[in-house]
Amino acid sequence: MRLKEFRLDEMPVRDITHIGNWERAHGFTNPMDRRAMNSPTVMDKVRKKLAGSDYDFVFYMVNSPGARRAAFRGMTDIDKLHQGYAGLPPKVALQIQQDSSTGKLEDAVTVVYVDNSGADRFVVTPWIIVHRMWHAISPRVGAVNHVDKFAHEIEEGFLRVTERILQTVYGFGNMNSLYFYRPGDAGFLPQKRILEALGTTRACREGMLSFPTEFFPEIFAQYLTRGEVRFNPLPAGIKIRRGTSRANPELLEDANEELQTYARDFKYYFDDLLNQCANRVFIV
Repeated sequence: MRLKEFRLDEMPVRDITHIGNWERAHGFTNPMDRRAMNSPTVMDKVRKKLAGSDYDFVFYMVNSPGARRAAFRGMTDIDKLHQGYAGLPPKVALQIQQDSSTGKLEDAVTVVYVDNSGADRFVVTPWIIVHRMWHAISPRVGAVNHVDKFAHEIEEGFLRVTERILQTVYGFGNMNSLYFYRPGDAGFLPQKRILEALGTTRACREGMLSFPTEFFPEIFAQYLTRGEVRFNPLPAGIKIRRGTSRANPELLEDANEELQTYARDFKYYFDDLLNQCANRVFIV
């Protein structure tokens, strides 16, 4: 177990490298995002948020012409960066390869941030930077490698559990959807509501999950920053538009116990995932 020392050079965030002109609107088009991404104060807060992690991280903050084409590339073969394989500008690819050759990235999870896009874009904060690590590891482009596939299995496995609880405890009918719920799917609002009720992060408390799958970067960030995932008890009812589906009280206790067990188990799922991410580069 890592000793929790607060010297910046010994924190889990091994290095943060800025590349590009942060006065220009390239990948990061919002001036507030550019100021945050290039702020030493914000970067120190990121380091401190991750200070308790047992994993090492290397971050590249890139605001260069053309870099945005690589957004949501996910896991990338570092040996092919120089071939334009990942869509990164040559200068950026060369920098990462040179750092890799010196051992700087050894055993670390390396994340390259090239923009701040999303279904609902939030201004960059230290929390958003950690949150977006999940999107780097598991981009919404299908499971294209073993790391991405495992992350999708974590998502799908838990959404099947909440789907079953919605049906058996709250009386919802067929969810009629693949696990990646979209607006208009029968299960979209019920899943969104139950996940926002369970989650203890700000996005959950304030009902800001744009998709049910946005629950996972939230609890991943919670695990990385707090060392655990915390769930609220299930609500007595789930409100959908003008109606409320009430929970069966005879089934609620067992469902809560199952979910609290799952909250504890997420530590092991995320540990397994992060171990697979070591010595790899991810782009978001």
